[in-house]
Amino acid sequence: MPVTDTHEIRKALMAIKGERVKLFARGERNRIIRATGILDGVYPAIFTVAVCTDGQFHKFSYTYNEVVTKNVSVKLID
Repeated sequence: MPVTDTHEIRKALMAIKGERVKLFARGERNRIIRATGILDGVYPAIFTVAVCTDGQFHKFSYTYNEVVTKNVSVKLID
């Protein structure tokens, strides 16, 4: 059953804060981001994922509604 409540999504992300995650995001102009990073912060309106690729550090931020609309997916890496 998909989670559609932003409070439940925030609780689930809070439980894995600081862990390595796989990020999939559909951005503007059909830009797709697939990356592995660390769930860096969980805030009231957004969450952030820190990614280091090719020696460069990037921090991506997304809203919980983007998870509900399936534009963003975050999965814990075992």
